[in-house]
Amino acid sequence: MKFSKQQKSLSQPVIDLLSHMSKLVDKGLTPQEAVEWMIEVEPDWRCGRGYPFSTGGLKQARIRLERRIEMMSLANKGTTTFINNKPKK
Repeated sequence: MKFSKQQKSLSQPVIDLLSHMSKLVDKGLTPQEAVEWMIEVEPDWRCGRGYPFSTGGLKQARIRLERRIEMMSLANKGTTTFINNKPKK
């Protein structure tokens, strides 16, 4: 029997960063602009545990936000199901 790839879990600091950046994207920024905002405007931002963001965390959050925006735009066009992150009509 073949097993599917395990999903990678995110650390709590990355989850907090993703949540914060998601709010920035909801305000109208692109994921890349949200990364630049975090670096330039909020360099002292800390997660709930007190850790600063890392470049790896910024990259993971940007990728996930880009995927979320892509899925939301496809959902607005009528796609209702996603299997392995690929749209199915």
